[in-house]
Amino acid sequence: MRTLDRVVLLLLGVGVLTLVLGLRAVPAQDSGQRLASADVLTLVEDVLRTGTYADPRMELETELVGQMRDMQAQLQFMSQQLQSMQPGDPQGQQIYNTMQAKQAELQQFQQSSLERFQQLSADQAKETYAMVRAATSVVAEREGFSHVIANRASAEIGEAPTLTAVTQEILARPMAVGSDRNDLTPMVRAELGLPEPGSEPEANAEDAVNDAAQDAGEAADQATEPPAP
Repeated sequence: MRTLDRVVLLLLGVGVLTLVLGLRAVPAQDSGQRLASADVLTLVEDVLRTGTYADPRMELETELVGQMRDMQAQLQFMSQQLQSMQPGDPQGQQIYNTMQAKQAELQQFQQSSLERFQQLSADQAKETYAMVRAATSVVAEREGFSHVIANRASAEIGEAPTLTAVTQEILARPMAVGSDRNDLTPMVRAELGLPEPGSEPEANAEDAVNDAAQDAGEAADQATEPPAP
């Protein structure tokens, strides 16, 4: 599952809980309460696709992938050295030991790289959620709504190949019955200065980090035993 998907799923749980607690505090007999909805999750994803947030992720991806490939190249060079040596070469064991140490270093770097990227993505998602929520409050107050439910604009669940994905889409639609007239999503989008939906999303940087880690791991696995004496 992509980092963005995991973070959005976490925000879903928090948002639904906030919604339930908030609705309990609304007196049923208070006719002054007006309820609207907004596709908060889509808005968060759209903000994360803007250059302000996508560029730092891509810069970190470029840095991490570059370092992994440098380490991969070093491993490949040492592996080629071992394969070209004559049996009994006294440098064989030394090169092999260095290669083993570099493998361990690479494995540790792979793990720390993924953790760094995931942390950046999580921090960005929390920040953008606060932005979207603040913009939603501005629009709701301007339009005279007292409460806004975070709800997917479309009731149709598209491609969802796993039960987890389907569950995520269901949880994203806590309002089973509502009016399209009270969907504030377009106005919140304008308040945030976001482009119209349908623009091409940026490449998933986490996939690139994962691919680079896998490539580097495969290179490390190609290490050979030192030449026989």
